[in-house]
Amino acid sequence: MSCLKDIPLLRGDNYSKWRKKVDLAFVCAEVDWVVDTKQPVKPADPVRGDAEESVVFEKIKRDHAPLELAYSIDNQKWVNANKKCLSFVKNTIENAIVGSIGECASVGEYLAKIKSQFTGSSKMYATQLLKQLSYTYTPINSTREGKGEMAMGRSSKALLAAVAFLAVLEVGLVSANFSDQCNITWGAPDNAEISDYGNHLKLFLRDNSSGAMVETLKPFIYGSVSTMIKLIEGDSAGSVTTYYTCSDGDFSVHDEIDYEFLGNSSGDPYTIHTNVFADGVGKREMQFKPWFDPTTDYHNYTIFWNPCMIVWYVDSYPIRVFRNHTGLPFPTQRPMYAYSSIWNADDWATQGGRVKANWTLAPFVSEYRDIDLKVCECADGADDKACAATCAKSKYAAEEPCKLTDKEKKEMDAIQLGYTIYDYCVNAKDKAAKDPENAKPVPPECYLEQY
Repeated sequence: MSCLKDIPLLRGDNYSKWRKKVDLAFVCAEVDWVVDTKQPVKPADPVRGDAEESVVFEKIKRDHAPLELAYSIDNQKWVNANKKCLSFVKNTIENAIVGSIGECASVGEYLAKIKSQFTGSSKMYATQLLKQLSYTYTPINSTREGKGEMAMGRSSKALLAAVAFLAVLEVGLVSANFSDQCNITWGAPDNAEISDYGNHLKLFLRDNSSGAMVETLKPFIYGSVSTMIKLIEGDSAGSVTTYYTCSDGDFSVHDEIDYEFLGNSSGDPYTIHTNVFADGVGKREMQFKPWFDPTTDYHNYTIFWNPCMIVWYVDSYPIRVFRNHTGLPFPTQRPMYAYSSIWNADDWATQGGRVKANWTLAPFVSEYRDIDLKVCECADGADDKACAATCAKSKYAAEEPCKLTDKEKKEMDAIQLGYTIYDYCVNAKDKAAKDPENAKPVPPECYLEQY
């Protein structure tokens, strides 16, 4: 990112050079679009008419949900990019000039105001600017060394601003290393490939008996695990790409938190499959269709786990919550490892197994970038009880957060309303309503608040 390293401080006599460098920095960071883009406008919430039937209004709400979600995504993207760009610009301007510009809501307005000041021909403004720049500086000494220290300070400020800009632009990316954090436990060396100094992982599915799996080195209880995934492009029917956590030992009482990405036929959406097991009790599936193409770029998938709740996030948006209700199974006692894998499941993965894998298109490749583990790791040699006791006192077991924020709840409501394919609670309640004598009991948490 050399385009971020040589941005001069805006002093008043170098506007053209400064602006060109700033524009280039925005292009390098792929945020130049925000300069000329207005903040998205929130769509009006649907209002139910006095004579409107509930069924009709529910359909209106369902139709409105994708609009609400699209706005939420676009607005958050704009807010983040605008905030970062404003901060960056202000850190490349002399302090005396920053104070004269005033605040603006958008980086586009801020740059326009700067341009109007430095490209005008008004003698009045020139006089004002000279006064602003006439601040008192008492040098350490009057030698060349002293002047060098002052120049170095300005240069360092510009470089620090550039470094800070790089940092804030990478919010949402995760930063760790597959080589340092993980072992390839299945598929090496043919079906699992780590490159880019450990930051890039490829998993290959070459035939109906192959696949690959990567496992973290240490188990943990509580925290968050994140990675960036780009799924198989084109026809991926029959394949399953995963990112999940799971305990070791007796599978009949194991704990597990799942992301499984079920492959598709060309043109059909992927299925984002989520599930949770606690004390061996599972079948808590929820499935979603993505509101983006997960095969053309990397997207962030995060599992958050504390004693209060489990939250599944996609690109920082919560899609599901599973709460810890007293008396009901919830993972608190068994350490888990984080896994990434790819495998063949064409007996069930795509349309219930009706669509099989097309092996003439193999190998199927899923790609991961970075892995971020903010977790309470078990000490070497510690048994499950000791690890559970230690992690229960760690910062990752803090009482907060125990629920979603209002903003997160609204985001999740929109996603669940517009993109849920299957919900085990809805399915169980429907079956109970249609055939109460023969239906299986509805899981008790389905009648309790989840967020």
